Amino acid sequence: MPIRINLLAEAQAAEELRRRDPVKRAVWIGGFLIFVTLLWIGKLEVDIWREGISRSRLEREWAKQEPKYKVLLGMQEKTAKLNSMVNSLDRYSTNRFLWANVFNALQHSLVENIQLTRVRGEHSYDLFNGESITNQTPNGPSVMRKPATSTEKIRLVLDARDFDNQNQNWTRYKETLAKYDFFKRHLTSKETFVLDGTQGAPMRDPLDPIHEYVSFSLVTRFPEVKRYE
Repeated sequence: MPIRINLLAEAQAAEELRRRDPVKRAVWIGGFLIFVTLLWIGKLEVDIWREGISRSRLEREWAKQEPKYKVLLGMQEKTAKLNSMVNSLDRYSTNRFLWANVFNALQHSLVENIQLTRVRGEHSYDLFNGESITNQTPNGPSVMRKPATSTEKIRLVLDARDFDNQNQNWTRYKETLAKYDFFKRHLTSKETFVLDGTQGAPMRDPLDPIHEYVSFSLVTRFPEVKRYE
């Protein structure tokens, strides 16, 4: 049987060892990763360039539309102000105080031997102008708007005569007024009718001298109503 001797076995083994060298493999892998990274960076640069072009286009379009936007914004502010005024007028017209209801309640609250001689209503408003308050904050000045207000005040005075003063008939008249539905709904327990001052001296009735009466006045205040601009 012939014996075969491979004289290149050593060279082939060395070549195979070089082919399997981990450092060379790492160099190839590192080079590939660097190539991929460069491609990714290139793609980002292209994307940034495209976004820059898009931004420039949008800025040019905004520069054309900005004057119209400012005009529209000014119109919206005027519209909001007008709507606020209309709403305030609507609230005032639907919630305003009606004296006819007071007169109707008075005619249904009559008491025997009490003669109502005069009804006096005092209707006034305390007005307070709005103001702007500027506060300094870390982000700069901040302006807070304090709206204008008006406070409605209503006072009702009833002058009457009591033809049965011995029985203090005026107190029954006061209680009758306080129990009537309209006054019960619009007056609180602290704002019912009270005697204004003192009773007058007994006097003879000019139309019927046999009878005498005592004059008195009852006063009440309706709850104050505050309205904003």
